[in-house]
Amino acid sequence: MNRIPAITEAICYILNKLHSLDKIHIVKLMYLADKYHLMNYGRTISDDSYIALPNGPAGSRTMDVLEYKPNVLGRYLSHAKSMFKKGDGYKYIPGKRCKTEDLEMLSLSDIEALEFSIKGHSIVTGK
Repeated sequence: MNRIPAITEAICYILNKLHSLDKIHIVKLMYLADKYHLMNYGRTISDDSYIALPNGPAGSRTMDVLEYKPNVLGRYLSHAKSMFKKGDGYKYIPGKRCKTEDLEMLSLSDIEALEFSIKGHSIVTGK
């Protein structure tokens, strides 16, 4: 199953809630949400393949989506660019079409897992 639209919407959801994040934080929040969802519901949100990096695991497809790789996004490239965009430096911000009420690819359990990871981020950072 192609989960690229769900990854795109999950990134939008995270950015909508936290407003501006760098790539590493987005990737980590996706990892935590995927892990939460896998433990509680038996599947991940992203169906991503995780790779080991010096700062911990990262979803390869999630990183490709954040980098707008056309060979990964395919027909979803313009959708991704409308859901989130690169801001200053390494930051990403919500795009024009990033509205939580319009997200169609995320289930209620996906949103629950994303909220879990966002809440954990907020506790750690105080934001």
